[in-house]
Amino acid sequence: MQLTLDHQIVLARLQSPVLIYFAVLGDPRVNQNPALLSLGIVFYRWHNLQAAKIQDEHPEWNDEDIFQQARRRVIATLQNIIMYEYLPSLLGDSVDPYNGYKPDVHPGISHVFQSAAFRYVYKTHRVYLDDLMEIPV
Repeated sequence: MQLTLDHQIVLARLQSPVLIYFAVLGDPRVNQNPALLSLGIVFYRWHNLQAAKIQDEHPEWNDEDIFQQARRRVIATLQNIIMYEYLPSLLGDSVDPYNGYKPDVHPGISHVFQSAAFRYVYKTHRVYLDDLMEIPV
């Protein structure tokens, strides 16, 4: 079978390391900001480490159960970092300790908040980079 030009372009793109991370991390926006890309890679690897630990602890579990449990641990790690390290630093005030699960509170976030949060992070990094560029060498 002879490859068409379209197939050759697709194969060339699949061999690009940037596209590999794009495909693996699952969000095209990570390539817009090297800091987001590096965080994505760190937590991708953290997920794999957690999955390996879970597999050692529960060899009878199937791949999906291991993946979901590792996913829960990674999400808990992110929530802990944001709630008890990032927010206190950002707000200049400590956060009250966790008082337990509340089943009547919806755990998700809206698309509007997600978009605003992404823009906030992008804007704060951009300001930092702009300030860095103004420093005389």
